[in-house]
Amino acid sequence: MAGLLPSSSINGATVPRQQLLYAYPEFTGVSITNVPIGSSNYNSFQSKVTHRFGRGLAVQGSFTISKSLEQVSVLNAPDVNLSNLLATPLEKRLTAFDAPRALAIVTSYELSSEREGDTAEPRACC
Repeated sequence: MAGLLPSSSINGATVPRQQLLYAYPEFTGVSITNVPIGSSNYNSFQSKVTHRFGRGLAVQGSFTISKSLEQVSVLNAPDVNLSNLLATPLEKRLTAFDAPRALAIVTSYELSSEREGDTAEPRACC
């Protein structure tokens, strides 16, 4: 196996006999990555107010109070329960994109060619 497995502990001129007796001697260990455990949670209170003024003017305001939590990583590597991965205790923390408060105000003005109460006949074009 000399030269066949670069950056490996068994790449030398001599290999321990025990390693050669394994079914796949080129593998020296197993690591667990990307285990599908964890959860995320989003809670919010949302409020919206709309007021229409005369002559096409309107204002809308919305306000949100929220909290976004996740449990996706272990606090310490030895906490991983290898016999039951779903029972592994995970760290509960705020997510990276948590925005606890949001305020938005929008105004709009409607342009119209006809006004209310205008009963004049439409003008012909051309």
